[in-house]
Amino acid sequence: MRSKFFQHHEKSIRIDLIIVYFILLSLLITRPLGFNLSTQTVGRYGDNMGFIWMIGWFKQALFDLHQLPYKTHLLNFPYGFNLYMTEIAPFQILIALPFTLVKGPVFGYNISILSTFVLAGLCMYYWAYSKTQSRKTALIIGTAYAICPFHLAHVLSGHLNISAIQWFPLYFMGFFNILENKAFSRKNVLLAGIGLGLISLSSIYFAYMTLVLSAFLLIYSVLINRKTIWKERTLWKQLLWAVLISVPFLIVSAGPYVYIHIASGMQNRELAEVSFYSASPTDFLLPFTLHPFWGKWVGTHFPRNIWTEATLYLGLPIIVFFLYWVFEKKKQTNFSKLIISGAIFAFILALGT
Repeated sequence: MRSKFFQHHEKSIRIDLIIVYFILLSLLITRPLGFNLSTQTVGRYGDNMGFIWMIGWFKQALFDLHQLPYKTHLLNFPYGFNLYMTEIAPFQILIALPFTLVKGPVFGYNISILSTFVLAGLCMYYWAYSKTQSRKTALIIGTAYAICPFHLAHVLSGHLNISAIQWFPLYFMGFFNILENKAFSRKNVLLAGIGLGLISLSSIYFAYMTLVLSAFLLIYSVLINRKTIWKERTLWKQLLWAVLISVPFLIVSAGPYVYIHIASGMQNRELAEVSFYSASPTDFLLPFTLHPFWGKWVGTHFPRNIWTEATLYLGLPIIVFFLYWVFEKKKQTNFSKLIISGAIFAFILALGT
């Protein structure tokens, strides 16, 4: 009995230390923000100002005016402005609200943006540990994910919605497990359903592309396992339950966007505009534009007019380890096939035109 108690206590301490580690990591990466949480933000003036205003408006609407915050008469007076005409990150604003009540919207925004580092690291750590059973490996993977250049670029640009990368590990952990395993699992259903819901409440862009990528992976699984997958009622049952769980989240997050844009008339994009925002293969290989050592060289020799969107680099160590993992496996598992095929499909989609 005593040994079991100490084993459990040791495990709890380790988890606590991991949480503290990711909190300290977030403060280190954004230094000296930790000393100025209620007066300053990281990065430049940009979308962060809009999200800080939005956090302050949500607080005023909910706690002072006692009304739904999705429409405000503070903009475009006297007609008002529906916030679903722009980007909203409802769950990130929800994280900010308690802290906004304490020390204002700047403080709330900073806590919300810092939470993306902590939660991204913890969620990826959880997924990696479930696959490797190695705390060290999971910690390295969680760290690499939390501070990847893509995340840093959007944090510095004040994109509170696009910075919310923390829910992807939970969703894909549940989704991949459903595709891989034959036994019914409430845990996987909840991870996939709630994970997709939280993604949609953080960024409507992420929700759309997550659904597109998931559809591809499901079709891919059907094609490579076509002899058995149609007979696996458990798989389809789990997917159905996951969809049902995510639907209320999607109605709240995506429903108003769809309604407003259909009512106002959908606008087509010109080919030149689509091409401008399409990724280049070099975007996945070039170091971070603001890298302290070679970022200036990258910015000088390669077009970086939209450096935030062009930052798709994962980091050389991560690329090397991924390629090693791909070629080291003599026999590919279902998990590795899903990872590799999903990565290739996402890469092609990012290239756009």
